[in-house]
Amino acid sequence: MESTKKTYDSINIMRVICAILVITIHTSALYDLGKIPGETLSLGIARIAVPFFFITAGYFYYERFNQKGYLFKYLKRIFIYYLGFSFAYTILAFSYIKQRNYSLELIIKDFLFDGFSPTLWYLPALILSIVVVALFLRKNWVKGLMLLSVIVYAIGLLGDTYYGLIEGTAIQNIVNGYNSIFVHTRNGVCFGVPFLTIGILINKYNLNDKIKKSTLFIILSSVIFGIEAYLLIVNNIPIDHNMYISLALVVPFIFIGLLNSKIGISERRSKLFRDMSLWIYCIHELVMITIMKYAPKVAMHSVILFLVVAGISVTIAYIAVRKKSPDYQTFKKKEGFIVAAILACSVLIIAAGNSKLPSTQATASGGATAIFDKIDEKAPTSNIIGPMWKISKDDEKIYLYGTVNFGTKDMYPLSPKVEDAIKQSEGLVVEANSNKIDPRKVNDMINLKQGDTYEKHVSKEAIDIYKDKVKEFEKILNTKIDYEKLKPIKPSYLAMNCIDTYIQTYKDNVRYYPNLYILYRANKDKLPIIEITDPYTSIQDSIDVPDEVADASLKLLKYYNENNMSKNLDILNAWKTGNLEEINNKLNDVYIVPDEEKENFKKLNNIVTQYDDTCTLKIKKEYTEKIDGYIKDKKNYFVEVSVQYLSGEDGILKELQDKGYTIEQVK
Repeated sequence: MESTKKTYDSINIMRVICAILVITIHTSALYDLGKIPGETLSLGIARIAVPFFFITAGYFYYERFNQKGYLFKYLKRIFIYYLGFSFAYTILAFSYIKQRNYSLELIIKDFLFDGFSPTLWYLPALILSIVVVALFLRKNWVKGLMLLSVIVYAIGLLGDTYYGLIEGTAIQNIVNGYNSIFVHTRNGVCFGVPFLTIGILINKYNLNDKIKKSTLFIILSSVIFGIEAYLLIVNNIPIDHNMYISLALVVPFIFIGLLNSKIGISERRSKLFRDMSLWIYCIHELVMITIMKYAPKVAMHSVILFLVVAGISVTIAYIAVRKKSPDYQTFKKKEGFIVAAILACSVLIIAAGNSKLPSTQATASGGATAIFDKIDEKAPTSNIIGPMWKISKDDEKIYLYGTVNFGTKDMYPLSPKVEDAIKQSEGLVVEANSNKIDPRKVNDMINLKQGDTYEKHVSKEAIDIYKDKVKEFEKILNTKIDYEKLKPIKPSYLAMNCIDTYIQTYKDNVRYYPNLYILYRANKDKLPIIEITDPYTSIQDSIDVPDEVADASLKLLKYYNENNMSKNLDILNAWKTGNLEEINNKLNDVYIVPDEEKENFKKLNNIVTQYDDTCTLKIKKEYTEKIDGYIKDKKNYFVEVSVQYLSGEDGILKELQDKGYTIEQVK
């Protein structure tokens, strides 16, 4: 490791700042304050961090590259760090690492190029890039190294921020070929070699002595960087935001400016900052994963999450390296007090935040109903009842409630007849307790086997229709979607996800689903929650469909777009009336089909409907038997199921009536 001199104090300070900037990226630090501050920091300013690390590494490596055995020592040190942190992530975040590395091929690729955990990609990239740079330096091929840097950085740019410019061209095949090995163009040599080379050139040619007034260049290049980032983002060109052309200008000028800086701190502090920076960078994601798992409400607020992750990461980093720098005993108490204060503040924020902060989004750990935290429970009720029945025989009764997957905030609180029935029940029966669904398990279920893609299971027409939807969603979401990452997903899920995306992105928030509200009420009233069936089995059944059905489902997307949301609102309005016949009519009329396409639509719809009807019949029978059992056990439950299972000659209501129960609709 390079010796620390006074002239490098500013470099070491900047190392810590850059490590903190990386945390702002991964925690989306300012997005709570709005899209503009969030993107400005996370997609712009913070992107100087990793190039700065590479330039710094290149600059100091060049000072010693001629020393015998230095390359081996350098690589050994980085590799030991990489192994150590990989082991820590594997042990302490096993379920997350297992989900990320679910096949032997991915384990090998991630270990060699992408990191066992996403943050760790920098270390294998540094190792590989240093090896490449060292080979050129030993031959004194500086011009060749510069040429290589330009070429690989161009490839990196085209696979990252400029990806939108190459879609559908032959160049995309080159980039995809690189990614098939290295996973991302930021990995391997495309990011590391160019900026290592810049650091080497600054050292070799003493550019800091030749560029004395770097402030002007920093300002000008920063303006160029801002313009470049803005134009790329607003035109929806990037697939990621790691590499910009202007980073090759602004970061070197910042580095040169810091080399010429007269900022001075103690030798101990300088070395502490230098050593802590790598630890902060490598450990922060593990801290973040832990907080997201055990303090989900804190994780939902980006500014608070950033402060906590940064505080704990700094604490761990200090503890890890505190004795390596000189004069530890002299500053032990003072530094210990500062670090203890940082840790105490972080812990207090976690403790207070996880119990008091309102949730802002759905989470796997208990936040699927969090959207209703903002409901004013003292507001006048909407008097909406919806499809609700009292099922009784003698002194035995339950309430049966049908729900749909649409809802608006103004619907709640529901009619007192519904609210009181929930509150006075002995428990809530639901199809799935959304708060306890593990997204990692669902993720495993929706993915095909290793090496398989949805394109092998459906027709070219279905593939083309789905690709068109992906492009449409890129415009709606104003972000680039990596199509390659969608290919290993089961086609039936892709079809369902498309429709859900329209719902999630609709201009009016229609995500206040009645089933989630009822679950929310039960949680508030501390009622027992019983699942009427295994939710994972239901999910599995809905996505493991015959290829013919999956193919038809994707083709039907041709008749579904943003305009279909008006039909979904018609379903919701029918649901509010509680009229099952009207609801079913609306449920069967969700597509917009031109006259010339009606024959084709009918054919496709029949394929899907016939399969769905078979599955629905099975579910109706299962649910009827379960509900019959609840009533016989004299459990005064409030039972919530999808409204589609209630009606018809084979529906739950008719089946219960045939069993001798009295069916009374609540109006």
